Amino acid sequence: MLLRLVRAGVHVAVGCAASGLLYPLLPAAARETIRRRWSRRLLAILGVRLRAPERAPANAALVVANHVSWLDIVALEAISPSVFVCKAEVRRWPVLGWLVARQRTVFLERGRARAAARAVAELAARLAAGERVAVFPEGTTGDGAAVLAFRPALFEAAIASGAPVQPVAISYSGPQARFVGETTLWASLCAVAGARALEVRLEFCAPIVSVGADRRALAERARRAIQARLAGGRSLPAAAGAKATGSAGSGSAAGTIPSSAGPTCASAATVSRA
Repeated sequence: MLLRLVRAGVHVAVGCAASGLLYPLLPAAARETIRRRWSRRLLAILGVRLRAPERAPANAALVVANHVSWLDIVALEAISPSVFVCKAEVRRWPVLGWLVARQRTVFLERGRARAAARAVAELAARLAAGERVAVFPEGTTGDGAAVLAFRPALFEAAIASGAPVQPVAISYSGPQARFVGETTLWASLCAVAGARALEVRLEFCAPIVSVGADRRALAERARRAIQARLAGGRSLPAAAGAKATGSAGSGSAAGTIPSSAGPTCASAATVSRA
């Protein structure tokens, strides 16, 4: 475990140096490649195997995922570098907060209506410009077994820009990745580094058309698609307090990822191994 932590620290330091010196000078395509490779390398250093679709979602999509751990961001970056929306507290994390901020992350002050409205407007503009945006609509981390109700506010960015919503189901092979309760970032990092054969799996469900949609119905439809995948494709009830919508994962937009694992999610292939 100690060796993994030391190597991870060196890797993060190199990433910070690159972000501060080299990263701003590179074109967008090169930056995305660097982010993908850096994230895959960090997973490998920590001994985490990544299983994900071979094809990432298209640009100009609102990627929404269930939230289990800080590792979720690294795993998504390893296959699909995006503009992330994070709670403002992340910016104050030592080292990692600075590194996240360098990736043009949108930080959201929770509980402030004006802050949410500004974030929606910024995300809509980025989506309209062809960027990929990733959010965790639960607003907190969970244990990975069930998906909490999705907060609908940020889905307005997809509706305003006409971008599709891309649900992603994230799951782990063990409990070490969970970042819940009073767990500190350091304790979580040690748990991940000390795990044996930990695996993270990303399953990209069929994109959902946002044009003309109601944001609450859109949020619930995305949540149901993710929860159904985590439950092995079974039909599931709506989250408490949510309106019922169509079947999970039904409907598609142009650019739907081909699937061989069911009607809503792409097949997975190992793309990173420790």
